[in-house]
Amino acid sequence: MRTVVAQVAVAETAYHFDKPYDYLVPEALADGARPGCRVLVPFGRGNRKRQGMILSLLSGGDTEKLKPVAEILDKQPVLGGEMLKLGLWLKEHTFCTLFDAYKAMLPAGINLRIVVSYRAAEHLDGQAAEAAELTEDEKRLLGWLIKSRAAVERGRLMEIMGQSEENDLPERLYKKGYLERLDDAVRRVGDAAMQMARLSEDYDPEQPEPKSEVLLTRVFIAAISGSVVSS
Repeated sequence: MRTVVAQVAVAETAYHFDKPYDYLVPEALADGARPGCRVLVPFGRGNRKRQGMILSLLSGGDTEKLKPVAEILDKQPVLGGEMLKLGLWLKEHTFCTLFDAYKAMLPAGINLRIVVSYRAAEHLDGQAAEAAELTEDEKRLLGWLIKSRAAVERGRLMEIMGQSEENDLPERLYKKGYLERLDDAVRRVGDAAMQMARLSEDYDPEQPEPKSEVLLTRVFIAAISGSVVSS
């Protein structure tokens, strides 16, 4: 079996520690791994999923301590060889990280964001939530997730619980083994959306009514700004 190692530019790394990081490409993902493809990789002590860009692929070497690529996000490379070289040049000549350089090159409409969701661990039931040595807020959140049996986006979960985004309630339960964490890459809302407007077939440019003329101007402005128009 051929061992494949991907050199990856990882998102959200500190500038002074930014470099290509080596990851083991699992056999199941080897056929889809190509330079210029984005990936999800575990990073740091907590192994939280982050986006990355494959810069190159290597064969062989010591892979015992390498973390595996979790997911390949693109079916085809989104950046070519010349663009990958340009990113390395930008890293050396500007104050940006490798991933930020590549992110700036991506075409509109394909940017991704990492969405964090939580769900109750499979082995838990309602009685386990009540019996556990947890705070009242922790029991309430855990009990709700056990009943729902679904993964819920973190922001939505905190809204349901009436807690602020800064509260680390789900993270505490995750560390205690009561919750499972899922990191998914999803397309940013609004990417590649084009707002368009056109004139009515009955519109007469020679004799516009005052209100219609004002509204037409507002519609045009809204179309290029993405805002909502009310009459």
